[in-house]
Amino acid sequence: METAPTARAAIAQVLHATAEAFTRGDTPRGCMIVLAAPQMQGANAQVCDALKAHRQENGCLLERRLKRAVEEGELPASTDCRALASYFVTLQHGMSIQARDGASRETLLSIAGCAMASWSALTS
Repeated sequence: METAPTARAAIAQVLHATAEAFTRGDTPRGCMIVLAAPQMQGANAQVCDALKAHRQENGCLLERRLKRAVEEGELPASTDCRALASYFVTLQHGMSIQARDGASRETLLSIAGCAMASWSALTS
């Protein structure tokens, strides 16, 4: 994500990598960090906290990259980087659920494409 020439390219790269990772192999598909969380409620607090920390770090990485884009003039100063990062993390989580339910790589790539098609509206 840090080496992508633009924030848009970085986010697109993340979503495409997500589609590939979540559909690699037969089972289990999706992301354990996302999918195990609801199942862990009331179980092992340390595991729940570790999963939550992983999910939050992903959002922080995206937010830092978006803030860099604002600093570099790629995105307007008015960009709500936290909201935008949260949107893309939420999209990733949904892609994980879709993958677990059997969505194909092509379907997940289409979801990523729809999200990227909205980039201008989300960042203007």
